[in-house]
Amino acid sequence: MKKALLMFFGLIIVGCAETPFKIYAVYHAPISQFTINIKTEGTVPYGADMADSCFIYAEVIPDFASTGNHLNIFWDLSPTIKYKTGSNNIEEKEWNFRTYNDVLNDILKNAEYIPNKDEVEDFVRVIRGNSGGPKGVIMKGQVKHLEVKSVSIN
Repeated sequence: MKKALLMFFGLIIVGCAETPFKIYAVYHAPISQFTINIKTEGTVPYGADMADSCFIYAEVIPDFASTGNHLNIFWDLSPTIKYKTGSNNIEEKEWNFRTYNDVLNDILKNAEYIPNKDEVEDFVRVIRGNSGGPKGVIMKGQVKHLEVKSVSIN
């Protein structure tokens, strides 16, 4: 009886745990001429479909013919997004549903890219999707203007 009770409570404790995840994805913006390497780490609460906490690191790497600079973007579901271009200091901007596309467009312009509007919209979808965890990740066929190169979910 004691053994059965211990097993039961053990299952309850394990069942109430959050599920950690790691996502590694690579996307390409052919018109704007950059590649996006995204690494996301977070947790999905027990019984939920989407993450309630995560950290996203997006590295934007210019293509050979691009005029853009290396860019790092950081987001932790807060109302601000942080970014670093080249050797500059980390800067931040307000980041919410009203500003997503305009802010990302400005960040890319600051890094000397010539961003394509449709690719920026898809880039926002990729960031927002990854923030939801494994069920939100953008896969091949789910965006029109970015090329999905690879996606790995652990």
